[in-house]
Amino acid sequence: MEICVRYSSFFEHHTHLIPGVLENFLQLVHHPVKRVRTRSWYLFQRLVKLLKPHIGNVAQTVIEALGDLLVIQAEVPEDGADGDDMSSEDHEASADAVFNSQLYLFEAVGIICSTAVVPPEKQVLYAQSVMNPIFLDMEKNLGAAKSNDERALLQMHHDIMALGTLARGFSDWMPGSSTPATPPAPEVSEAFGQVSEATLVALESLKTSFNVRTAARFAFSRLIGVLGSRILPQLPRWIDGLLTQTSSKDEMALFLRLLDQVIFGFKGEIYGILDTLLTPFLQRVFAGIARPTTGTDDEIQLAELKREYVNFLLAVLNNDLGSVIVSQSKYLILYRSLPLP
Repeated sequence: MEICVRYSSFFEHHTHLIPGVLENFLQLVHHPVKRVRTRSWYLFQRLVKLLKPHIGNVAQTVIEALGDLLVIQAEVPEDGADGDDMSSEDHEASADAVFNSQLYLFEAVGIICSTAVVPPEKQVLYAQSVMNPIFLDMEKNLGAAKSNDERALLQMHHDIMALGTLARGFSDWMPGSSTPATPPAPEVSEAFGQVSEATLVALESLKTSFNVRTAARFAFSRLIGVLGSRILPQLPRWIDGLLTQTSSKDEMALFLRLLDQVIFGFKGEIYGILDTLLTPFLQRVFAGIARPTTGTDDEIQLAELKREYVNFLLAVLNNDLGSVIVSQSKYLILYRSLPLP
């Protein structure tokens, strides 16, 4: 598998060999040795990403072959399992490492389902066949997660991460990237609107959970490429869930960086929404900046948050959106609390 991935260009010139290679890969992803099996998930994703233009309509075959491997089972780490004395072999076998490898399968499914030879209606059907069991699982675990059940919260985190990774398989474009935008068909974007809504429902219910916020921010960054400007009306809800009183300065800085990309990518469509949400958004950022620091790490995060805040303002101004901050109310809140880097 390593050799096939390393020399994938060979198959670009001998495309008739690709079906046989995929068949062998689909057998090896079920290898009885866990270390081989989890490594093969990554290699399978690499191969299909490299050969995507040359892979035919094998989406249904792949989903059927991987179905048992797409079931998410969160396992709470045992006490001491994350210790520094854990060997590399033990780490590879840990539940967290296995799940991180499992995410490669979700991305691989998205890549294969979104090949040009698969009609949009089939892409939607295949995507929903993966999404719907996860939606049901999220619904089943939401109640326990609200009660702070540790395993249920981790399951919600894993479900959201899997949905975001599936979206990245369909489109890994990000606003501001040098890669040309290749948005999926409108039907596919509409289907992934369900992912955005399900993630927001979970985030709104569980926004005090760091793990859920982390997964939601990950999903948000991946959904941008699939939903495009469809995600803009939901921005107030994303901000409300990701910028909370319990959000760290580091979390705020990361989200500000994402918003810079959104502004750059959709500057022609974002003005009205930005005008509405700017004041409450900045109030939350200023509240984070005003929190007292408790150590060196906190000081570093504060400096990073201030930098990202200034970069956000520059993104607004450089994309000809400066008029959103010139009303009297916005002017007062912006400059009365302006933090110097």
